[in-house]
Amino acid sequence: MAEEELKEATVPESAADEKDQRLAELEGQYKRLAADFENYRRRQTQEREELVKFAASRVFENLLPVVDNLERAIASSRKATDVQQVLTGVELIQRQMMDFLTKSGVVPMEAQGTPFDPNLHEAIAQIETSEAPDQSVLAEVLRGYYLNGKVLRHAMVQVANNPNATLNTEPKTEMAANAADSHKEDNHG
Repeated sequence: MAEEELKEATVPESAADEKDQRLAELEGQYKRLAADFENYRRRQTQEREELVKFAASRVFENLLPVVDNLERAIASSRKATDVQQVLTGVELIQRQMMDFLTKSGVVPMEAQGTPFDPNLHEAIAQIETSEAPDQSVLAEVLRGYYLNGKVLRHAMVQVANNPNATLNTEPKTEMAANAADSHKEDNHG
């Protein structure tokens, strides 16, 4: 019987040792995973910072030929006697710049003659005229641009104020009149 008692006493001790060993293994795995995850997070942060830091480098690299051509145009215009030739060179550079912008997703906004829209336009003046529809864009003072479909810069415009424009004098519908009356009551009651 003494042998049986000895076996029973060592079995639980052996099972406890196995559990402790397994726990130690799991703790080691957990610590390695936590360290791996922390290293991954650090790498991702570093890569994101580098991406932001150098993302513009490709844009600037593609702008350098435009700058080179502007420098050449300035140098040649100092010696030029034919203004038309200088103008032609500057127009070519502008076209080069517009091509670059278009390839980058930047497109000009067409504002002149369109209805004024505060989401697209910034009104810098209202001009009284009967020659254009009321609240239409008469002139574009500074062109607006979209970047990939979103407004990059609002167009600065002059807006028509047509005194001959017909005001909406149609009689209110019963529903609109009731809504207006209930709004008055809400504000006073």
